[in-house]
Amino acid sequence: MVTEMERIILLSGGIDSALLACRYAGEPETLCLFIHYGQPAAKEERVAAMRIATACDLPVQVITAGIGCSEMRTGSGTSGPREVPGRNLAMLALTATYYPSSELIIGCTYNDSTDYPDCRTEFIWAVNEVLSVCTDARVSAPLIRMSKREIIAEAEVEGWSNIMSLTWSCYQGQGAIPCGSCNSCIEAAECLSH
Repeated sequence: MVTEMERIILLSGGIDSALLACRYAGEPETLCLFIHYGQPAAKEERVAAMRIATACDLPVQVITAGIGCSEMRTGSGTSGPREVPGRNLAMLALTATYYPSSELIIGCTYNDSTDYPDCRTEFIWAVNEVLSVCTDARVSAPLIRMSKREIIAEAEVEGWSNIMSLTWSCYQGQGAIPCGSCNSCIEAAECLSH
């Protein structure tokens, strides 16, 4: 039996969802949810998500679900996005089945909207329309108009840089070494170096 929570933060272990966890640190009725969907960096992402949730004094739940990402659209060692078509749709629908009356908070950002259609404002609107047919869950994306640099800047101003250091942004599972070539690695390196 799953206990209903007011807010569910989809916590990937990356910079964006880490900022969301920081914003809600210690808040009652807030849960971080890590979804292991078969992504290459599942181990690294999960470790980062657990560390972030602990640092933010938030409970975390892990769900395993196959979403079909054995081949991401751009392979290891090349630049470009690592896209799993419909990933956010699948994760939000799955989360709504567990928490049908909760606010589902996802870390879509302005930077993400270029490469990922399921990180755009129209996607958030559409998924809320669909979920409203069968649940009371609602999706919010409070970072959707923020750039990665603005996210890092907020973390610095608020004193959360130590939590940002716990993140994992690489889509390729490489142990403790990010690949350095995927868009996520490149963006994270640029933002964290400023």
